[in-house]
Amino acid sequence: MCAVATILLEAKADVNKEAMNGETPLNMCRDEKSTELLLAHGADVNKIPRLFKTALVAASEGVRSKQIALLLEHNANPNICDLSPLCFTVRNENFECTKLLLEADADPNRREPYTGCIPLPFAAQLESAPLVDLLLKHKADASLEDQNGISAFFRTTSSDVALILMTKGGINPNTINSGKTALVLAAGSGNEELCKVLMDARANVNQLGPCTPLMSAAANGHENTVHLLLERGADKLIRCNGFNARSLAEKSDFPELANIIDNFK
Repeated sequence: MCAVATILLEAKADVNKEAMNGETPLNMCRDEKSTELLLAHGADVNKIPRLFKTALVAASEGVRSKQIALLLEHNANPNICDLSPLCFTVRNENFECTKLLLEADADPNRREPYTGCIPLPFAAQLESAPLVDLLLKHKADASLEDQNGISAFFRTTSSDVALILMTKGGINPNTINSGKTALVLAAGSGNEELCKVLMDARANVNQLGPCTPLMSAAANGHENTVHLLLERGADKLIRCNGFNARSLAEKSDFPELANIIDNFK
């Protein structure tokens, strides 16, 4: 490709002209050598073609770290396009490319206008503790909600990620999202490790959100989680809409669990 491109460039081909599909030569590059050649001949590193992807966005979508580094060295702006290069590298769980962009001042709190994407909830949902930690170090706001109104704290099922969000992102373990606490959700899915981390961080074991964590675990038949919550001080007598943990277990056809709750002292 480079030999042909060199001939065309020497013949004064327009280095920034868009193809019929809306891409520029730089936007279509997939390797460093061709990228370097086009940049040396005046390719506009920050041109936003009809395709709405800058060359940096295209390189980030393909997680091509060497090309990303080269474009950034030539002052590619990671924040000028509606599509976020950071969202692409996070979606692909690529730590190296994400770090390159953040070190070039990519805004970790910038929301894509069309998709609503912000990087931190994506990283949390992927259970990538290294990416979450990296984004927080670069001032990602842990309280921001994604396009569905869910923050990173409620996107993750990872105890490691939850711990990072609480200790480094300033998230209160008793935060409520859509009427539910993180402990209620973790208990309802039988996620014991996450329950332990949340309770160690002083999540309220009896907070209604809308039911208690014990009720949530009991209704879903998670015996080990029920034991854990009871041992941590969960009140088995609290009622919500006329039900307590025992009656919810019974109603959900978990009679043995109902007896365990009833007999716990």
